[in-house]
Amino acid sequence: MKKTVRVLVLLVAATFISANAFAQLPISLGVKAGANLSNVSYDDETDFDTKAKAGFQVGLDVKANIPLTGIFIQSGLALTTKGYKIDESEYDEYEDVTYKFEQKSNAMFLQVPIMAGYNISVPGIGVNLAAGPYFAYGIGGKTKVKYVDPIDPEYSFNQKESTFDEDKGGIKKFDMGLTGAVGVEISKFYVNLGYEFGLTNLAGKEWESGDKLKNRNAYLTIGYKIF
Repeated sequence: MKKTVRVLVLLVAATFISANAFAQLPISLGVKAGANLSNVSYDDETDFDTKAKAGFQVGLDVKANIPLTGIFIQSGLALTTKGYKIDESEYDEYEDVTYKFEQKSNAMFLQVPIMAGYNISVPGIGVNLAAGPYFAYGIGGKTKVKYVDPIDPEYSFNQKESTFDEDKGGIKKFDMGLTGAVGVEISKFYVNLGYEFGLTNLAGKEWESGDKLKNRNAYLTIGYKIF
């Protein structure tokens, strides 16, 4: 618990330190909300195919423009949900039965991006491109796993565990990666379409050696500039 609190404090502090570093530059503060479509890069001995899962994000954006250059620096703090789904089945012709395995993993993160970008001059609207690293820390979520064995029902199970409980096969809490986005601004409103490419192997301590799991996420957000 103490470790979790320390990490959350560091994430929040990083956001405000970034904002303070921008203090001598023209800055803007915005609120945003939007949709995620997340999946994972998944490499283990099962060779399961993962499927995308819908999620959401809400948060604050801080943007500092460097005068006369078109260049800006952007950070913020967001609550974002990621995860993936697995839906596998295998038909046994001899027994004329189907074995089924289902998994749905939900993970909620606090996330801080630090991006550099460039404003493109387009008459009537603002268009920009931005890219940089992101840092995230898992704060909650559940993973549901179901297996159906029609021949030996005692091997069937249906369970739900904390996504980040490594003692029960969960994933690591800390994540970092790269993110990029294209944005459009009209008056006080802005829209961003982006993608996040996780670099951290989130496979927990109970996973097999060599297993790899990394976040992937596409997002679309709509924001409003407070100032």
